[in-house]
Amino acid sequence: MNKHETYAWFRVVFIGTACAWLCWRLFFADATGGADIWDRNRETMSIVSYAFVFAMAVFTRPGKGVVADERDRAISAFAAKSALVALSLVVLVSATIIGTEGHADLLTARSNGWFEHYLFACVMFGWWVESAICVFHHWRDRR
Repeated sequence: MNKHETYAWFRVVFIGTACAWLCWRLFFADATGGADIWDRNRETMSIVSYAFVFAMAVFTRPGKGVVADERDRAISAFAAKSALVALSLVVLVSATIIGTEGHADLLTARSNGWFEHYLFACVMFGWWVESAICVFHHWRDRR
């Protein structure tokens, strides 16, 4: 496994677990409407997010060995494009659902912290799609 594939596997597992946990908390936890729960988690989520972005920069630095060949760049570009499409679809579906009358009560019951975490979950889903596509293409190339 090359460096890019190892890193993609790490991202799939880490981001997938974090996104699943956050989505479970957003939609299935008992106290989803309380503002105090989301306001307490806001600072922690921000610190973890910055730490993850810093770790991505450190682990993918071009200091050792081959940085990327042409195939790695093609996989990365295709994965980024697919992640953008996935994020766009999530935002479009969310906007469509928000516009329906049946969800007005649901939205007024949510706090600003809940919406902030929901948007963060959407971004995490886009990151996960990008990582999953990288893993698939690297795995397929090794076969």
